[in-house]
Amino acid sequence: MLTAGHMVEHSLLAMVVAPMTVLAWTALGLPRPRLARPALAWSAFVIAQWVFHLTPLLEQSHGNPVLHAAEHVAFFAVGVWFWIPVLGAGLGDPGRSLYLFLAAPAVDLVGAALMVRGDKAAGVAMLAGTLPIVIAAVAITWRWLAREERHATLLERTHGAPR
Repeated sequence: MLTAGHMVEHSLLAMVVAPMTVLAWTALGLPRPRLARPALAWSAFVIAQWVFHLTPLLEQSHGNPVLHAAEHVAFFAVGVWFWIPVLGAGLGDPGRSLYLFLAAPAVDLVGAALMVRGDKAAGVAMLAGTLPIVIAAVAITWRWLAREERHATLLERTHGAPR
């Protein structure tokens, strides 16, 4: 059995520390990170969640400090890679929205699988850990729709309402 605390560690690394690191690049005046292939970042992030949580690797990492540290580095690294298309440059709001809304259920399935295997606490912690993805998806989608509404209103004022 896994512990909910262990899932919280993973979620904090991938869903809080990683995006904060990406945001820090911009805050420090460094160029916004750009990623050429967001689908690879998305896939690596989702695959890492599945591989580390639903294979023997997770159990093996409990007694092996080197493997445990490697697991945490992997979650941080794929987390940063995952968040670059969302918080960096490269994707517009429609792409960011789709990217995030597709990631949430892909990662949530890991939590559901943990619960089905009988580790309800770890599964619930994993499900709760995806909240930053959902919150970001809703915020980005809201911003995108609000901008589109402002643009449509401006066009109506300038050119008249469509008939």
